[in-house]
Amino acid sequence: MAIQNWGELITALNPLSFISDMYANTLNYKLETKRISAEIEQMRLQSDLLHKKIDCEYQMRMEFLLQRRTALEAALKMAEKNMKQLRIERKEVLRMAASAQEQSFRKDLDPEQMRFYADMSIAMVEQLHVFGNRASESLQSLIHALPSSDIPLMLEASN
Repeated sequence: MAIQNWGELITALNPLSFISDMYANTLNYKLETKRISAEIEQMRLQSDLLHKKIDCEYQMRMEFLLQRRTALEAALKMAEKNMKQLRIERKEVLRMAASAQEQSFRKDLDPEQMRFYADMSIAMVEQLHVFGNRASESLQSLIHALPSSDIPLMLEASN
C-alpha cells in the first residue's frame, strides 16, 4: 500500500500527468461533440426524407382525388344530360298525346279518324312508363358506375 501512495504522490506532483489527463479529456469531449453532431445530422436527414415521403404521398393522393372528382363530374354531367333529354322527350310525348286527344274531339272529322286520334293518344300515354323506366335504368347505371366512396372510412381512421 505504501508503494501505491508513493505512486499517487509522484503522479500528483508530475505536471505532465495533469496535462496528459486534460488533453485526453479534451479529445474525449471533442469526439463526443462530433458524434453528437453526426447524430443530429443523421436525424435531420431522416426528417427530410420523411417530409419528402409525406409530401409525395400527399401529392399522389391529391392528384388521385382531383382525377376522381373530374371523372365523377363528367359522369354526373352526362347523367344530367340524359335525364334532361328524357324529360324533353316525355314532355314532347305528352304534348303529342294532348294534341291527338284534341284532334279526336274535332267535329269536322269522321268517326274513324276520331277513333284513330283517340287510339293514338292512348298509345302515347301508355308509352310514358317507358320514359320512367329508362330514367330509372339511367339512374341505376349511374349509381353502379360510381366508385364507392372511402372518405367516411378515412375520417373514421383519423379519429
